[in-house]
Amino acid sequence: MFRALGFEVSTRWRVASESVTTATATIEMLDNVLTFTAEGVGPIHALDRALRGCLSSLYPALGTVVLSDYRVTVLETARGSAARVRVDIDWSSGRRKWNTSGTSRNVIEASWTAIADSVSYELEREVPVEELALDESWAV
Repeated sequence: MFRALGFEVSTRWRVASESVTTATATIEMLDNVLTFTAEGVGPIHALDRALRGCLSSLYPALGTVVLSDYRVTVLETARGSAARVRVDIDWSSGRRKWNTSGTSRNVIEASWTAIADSVSYELEREVPVEELALDESWAV
């Protein structure tokens, strides 16, 4: 449904104040490049909001999808903080539930994979591919 071109995540932490995380997602969809920046209560929340921000005006149904559980499993315990991890995310849209996963040595990258896969899954269920291919535009 879309192709991820990149993302960036930044967290600022200061003594005596709450941390602030900002994420920017850039995707390509239907020959358009879309970029959105969002703040969140941490990197996963900010990434999720940034990706949805790219698509929300086209697909408001994404607003019904919620992250219901988030788990990280260390796959290579001997490597310590450089270990490969698997991120599993449970999602719900009120009507149904599903799970997506991502693996990487970078927990944020693994999370991005799981988030992007979930959004792709929801878009494919909501918008038939035939509708995306239909182009009724014309010019004189």
